[in-house]
Amino acid sequence: MFEYTGGTMHKTGDKTAALVGLTFSEAVRTAKYWAMAISFFIAATAINGSLVHVVPLLTDRGVPVGTAVSTVAGAGLALIVGRVIAGYVMDHVFAPYVALVFLGGPMLGMAILALNPEFVSPLVGTILLGLGIGAEIDLMSLR
Repeated sequence: MFEYTGGTMHKTGDKTAALVGLTFSEAVRTAKYWAMAISFFIAATAINGSLVHVVPLLTDRGVPVGTAVSTVAGAGLALIVGRVIAGYVMDHVFAPYVALVFLGGPMLGMAILALNPEFVSPLVGTILLGLGIGAEIDLMSLR
């Protein structure tokens, strides 16, 4: 059995385990919690909202439906890769730097999709969106 006493969890027995951090009720009273919650809400809304509209956006520009759907499939694969790579890199690099890269990538991806530059494929934009949404869950664990 465990007993919580002011930031430390004690096992009723021989061993004591110290917990680092705040309880949920303590965390929701901090500005850092709300900054992270609002930031990740905005990021998830913007990235997912962009991905939902990729197929209509591309078909309106004359891209065949099959190609547009394949582009979104690339984002799905990038989501899986983003989750794995972000977790691995955060074990070795200061996590806020990883967040800058993985949340900056979707901004570039949205710009690619919005501006439709001739020298960059829309697939690159959707892959950047997929990497960002994949890494988002891992990035939420930042302190």
